[in-house]
Order: sequence, then structure tokens, then C-alpha cells
Amino acid sequence: MNFGGRNWKVSRISFAINNESPSLQEESPEIDSWYSLSVEFREYALAEILKHKWIESEKHRRDMGVVAVKEWFHKYWWKFCRYRRIEHIEGDRLWKEFDDIEFAMLIRIVVERDLLNSILNRMKGRGTRFHDNLDIFDWARENPQINIDHVHAFLLVIDIDKARFPEPKNLEALLSA
Repeated sequence: MNFGGRNWKVSRISFAINNESPSLQEESPEIDSWYSLSVEFREYALAEILKHKWIESEKHRRDMGVVAVKEWFHKYWWKFCRYRRIEHIEGDRLWKEFDDIEFAMLIRIVVERDLLNSILNRMKGRGTRFHDNLDIFDWARENPQINIDHVHAFLLVIDIDKARFPEPKNLEALLSA
């Protein structure tokens, strides 16, 4: 999604979207955290948001606009962010939102690889639903052959809560961009 370097005025923050990092100029002490994310991350999210908006608009046979955007953030933002975190630590894609030193760190883990893959599959939502840390611990406790200490160590390494980015404050502005 190319915005051609045009400047947009969104929610008391002036920023430029180009091929480099966003240029933030604070006009208020309250900065929308959406603009602290990299341009690449925001554009990737925006593409997903627009797909969802299109699908919902087709279903309802009218433009769902902000309603669809709000719905996407409510249903999918946390999943989107946590999947980006897993992509980063697995080495599939480098995201500026996470530490460079953590990129591809799971590739270096060779001990208990099957357990790590089971945890990651649950976190990615493969199967019935996305699992949080507590769900992973419950699953491990129900399986006596699984070493809880190893599960705990993997969860500390994965640190999925680093992917808890807040939603943007001005969702309507996303549609105008």
C-alpha cells in the first residue's frame, strides 16, 4: 500500500508515510500508540483490516465502514499482533516492533523441539482456538508426560505478551488514509 509520501493529518498527530520510519510531530501530550508502530506493520495490518471490511460489506451488501474496522480490532488485533510476534521469533519475518536479538531465536532451540512446536501451534490457533499462557499451562498439567518446567521456560522465551499493542484511538482515520 503506497501512500506516495503524502502527509496526512490524523488525530492531533502529523505523520508522513513513506518507505522510512514514520515522522511523528507531537501536537498533544497524548500520542496514539498506533503511530509508534512501524510503517510496514501498520500497512500489513491495514491490508488485513481492508480485507475484513470488504468481506463484511459484501455480506451485508453495503459499506460497513468504521463498524467493520472496529469489529476487526475487537476480534483480530490481538491475534494479528501475537502472530507477528511468533513470526519474528521463529525467524519468518523481522518486525521492528520486537528486539532484533530475538529474531529467529527459536531456531536455536533444539531440546524438546516437539514440545515447543506444540506450544507454538496452540498459540497460533491451530486447532480449536488461540491459547494464552494459562491455557498452555492447563494443557501441560493435563498431560503428565510434559515437563511443566520446560513449558514455563518456553513461555518465558516466547514472551507472547510483548505483542500486546494497544488499538489505535481514532479508527475512523484509518479509513481515510
